[in-house]
Amino acid sequence: MVTSVGGSSFIIHIAHAIAAIRAGYCEVALVTHGEAGRSARNRAGANGSEPGPQFEVPYGIIGPPISYSMACRRYMELYGEDKTRQALAEIAVSTRKWAQLNPKAYMKDQPMSFR
Repeated sequence: MVTSVGGSSFIIHIAHAIAAIRAGYCEVALVTHGEAGRSARNRAGANGSEPGPQFEVPYGIIGPPISYSMACRRYMELYGEDKTRQALAEIAVSTRKWAQLNPKAYMKDQPMSFR
């Protein structure tokens, strides 16, 4: 499956995976990521024909921070702000602890926690 939704495409893939599991199409879903690398596309698309920017850019909806914040806001609406802050903090600390396992990690020996 290919999507063109900017930096939040993983959220759409996760939603599709959950829907497939709930509908009984599968028991396990694998969400992967890949990029073309040296693709000739620019921000507006290969030939500027993607419809998204003309509707998003005038209102300041550009870039991954906005896409991620929209998904986060929805999560907060569903599960509550306090629970969301704790959950996102746990994700951040967990991923950074995994990153610290790399011998070349910038913050290798610095403890991390969420207060």
